[in-house]
Amino acid sequence: MKKRNILLAALFCSFTYLVNAQNIKDYGLEKKNATFYLGIGSGINNNCGAAGFKLGIRLNEKMIMDAGVGVGSWGSKVSLGIVFNAINKNAWCPVLSISRASGLNDANVKLEVEDAFGVKSKKDVNMNLTAATLFNIGIQRQWIRKSGNRLVLDLGFSVLVDGGSHENIDYTIHFSDKGKNDLNDLKPGGLVVGFSYNFGVN
Repeated sequence: MKKRNILLAALFCSFTYLVNAQNIKDYGLEKKNATFYLGIGSGINNNCGAAGFKLGIRLNEKMIMDAGVGVGSWGSKVSLGIVFNAINKNAWCPVLSISRASGLNDANVKLEVEDAFGVKSKKDVNMNLTAATLFNIGIQRQWIRKSGNRLVLDLGFSVLVDGGSHENIDYTIHFSDKGKNDLNDLKPGGLVVGFSYNFGVN
């Protein structure tokens, strides 16, 4: 899981470099700021989950209230936060938000287990995943399009502040050390890497 996150982060950072290298024209200031934004997004620990929808409401020339709702590996997810320095031009924008993941009942997870003789094998394990609250801190790179839409790359870190535990339904199953580590890696939180495209509405 961690290796996959690192690989995806490297790919996203490479994308950012390539986008900047192409010198995307800054269309900001050619028209009035949008009043609010409707968007779609995806990513790792993204505020709208692995896939979902986003709503942004402009508070003033530099701040946007940012909400997200979607689904991820820990159930459905809802988030609310503030984007700073969201001026009407290409820019880096600090962001703070809080998220709530619903958890899952009877989730099926493939993990390494071991029997009484120490023999290890992979097995599908049914688990209950409890709801989790997360605090997110990061930065957005926004590109303002001619239409006033925002193309956004999110980078940051998500901290688990409450919940996010797992309960093994079948107590006869014993996890190997690797299985325990993999189970901990599944917990919500960690590196944030995401994309969204937000349609501006005046």
